Amino acid sequence: MTTEFALTLQKISYKYKLSILLAIVFTCLSRLVLPGSVGEHELFRYFIPVLLGGTTGYFTGYFLDYRQKLLLLSRRTNSRLKKKLQEQRLREAWYTALFKKSHSIFILINSTTGLIEEANPSACEFYGYSIEQLKKMHLSELSTLPREVIDYEILQAKIEGRQKLFSRHKLASGGERDVDLFSGSIVINGTSLLFLVVSDITDQKVLQGIIPVCAHCKQIRDNEGGWNQIEEYIQRHSEARFSHGLCPACAQQHYPSLFEHHNNS
Repeated sequence: MTTEFALTLQKISYKYKLSILLAIVFTCLSRLVLPGSVGEHELFRYFIPVLLGGTTGYFTGYFLDYRQKLLLLSRRTNSRLKKKLQEQRLREAWYTALFKKSHSIFILINSTTGLIEEANPSACEFYGYSIEQLKKMHLSELSTLPREVIDYEILQAKIEGRQKLFSRHKLASGGERDVDLFSGSIVINGTSLLFLVVSDITDQKVLQGIIPVCAHCKQIRDNEGGWNQIEEYIQRHSEARFSHGLCPACAQQHYPSLFEHHNNS
């Protein structure tokens, strides 16, 4: 019961608690300081002390209530700021973990200008440029394709949402690498950006499409119209390498004595 009464008392505004308290105090003080005659019990003797004490208590309590509201508002504001600061730190931690410390190659391109806005350390290591150098470059300076083609590809990725592109990129060392570009559009501070994930596929090249092969000698015709041995063509267009041997049928047909010796041994 005592706890419930204390909680109820806390909920009452200071201006009401102090009004009642000071009205009683002022009345008691006036009774002590200005004692009346024995037969004097009129109510108007208490009116002025009650009014004065109540008014003083009301305005004092009003300012205390106002101060209490300011403190409560300040605590809530500080709590919200603290929460936002924690969220900001968490986002920065995620940004550091996903962008800065990732082994994947990330590049942010301005969708309007084609200029590189940001790149992670893995991109700097892959291309051989510092972050300051990359942020001064146009995407076409990394590609073997003309700038007009790159601008068109960026526009298509922005408008059509094309997510995968194939290109050949130049390194600061002068070398070239085949890359897949996985793109996605994002907006940061009102600026439309293209987020590129660069994947080096130089060591994973595969032959695709229709390959013209001579029906008799099995040579392959290249894009220039020349005819190449199948081993030469595949080695030039992929990372595959050949080692030569004989299948059992060819060994028996062309080298029968060696084939019989091999089978008997």
